[in-house]
Amino acid sequence: MTLECAVEKSFVLQVGTGVHALCETYLADDATALSKIEKDEDVSELATEAYISSDVEIFLDRYITEAEGEGFAEEIVISPFGFAGTVDYFWVNDGVHVRDFKTQNVKRDPNIYYDWLPQLVAYAMAIHKIKFEDIFEQHNLVKFLTSADLRSLVISTGVVQGSWEKIWTIKAKLKAWKIFESAFELWKVKNDYDPAW
Repeated sequence: MTLECAVEKSFVLQVGTGVHALCETYLADDATALSKIEKDEDVSELATEAYISSDVEIFLDRYITEAEGEGFAEEIVISPFGFAGTVDYFWVNDGVHVRDFKTQNVKRDPNIYYDWLPQLVAYAMAIHKIKFEDIFEQHNLVKFLTSADLRSLVISTGVVQGSWEKIWTIKAKLKAWKIFESAFELWKVKNDYDPAW
C-alpha cells in the first residue's frame, strides 16, 4: 500500500467515525459524542456535510419512534457465547431490532456487502441472550432470526448524496449465523480461548 493510499484510507476511516458520532449524538441526544470528530476540522466538516445533506435523519427519526424511547446508541453488548461488540443502535420491544451504520463514497448506487451481516446476527444473539443449548435446536434459531429485525444503513459521504437501508432476509440471516459461528469457533481454537474462563 502506497503512502497516498494509506493517508486516504485513514481519512475515510476518520470521516466514517465522524458520521457515526453524529448519528450517535442524534439518537442518544448526547453532545459528547461530537468530541470524537472535533480534533480534525476537515473531517468534522465533511462528516457534518455528509450527515446533513443526506436523508439519514428520516431513518434515524423512524428508528427513534419505533424504539419508543428505549433505544441504545453505541452500546457494548456481551454474549453468553463469549464474544462482545459495540452496536450502533438497537432496541427490544416486539423483538430485537439492530441497526448498523456504514459510510460510503457513493458514486451511483451503494454497495451492499453480505460480510456485514454475520456481525449483525451476532449482535442480535448477544442482545437476546439465547441460552447456549438452545442454539443447536434449529426451530429455536429459525424462530428467533425470523423475528430479529436487522438492517444496514448506508450513508453517502460522496458526490451522490443520500442514505439507503438494507433489510436482511431470514435466509441471509440463517446463513450469516452459520458463518459467524464457524469463524468464531476457528478463532477460539487459534487463540486458545475458552469462554468459560
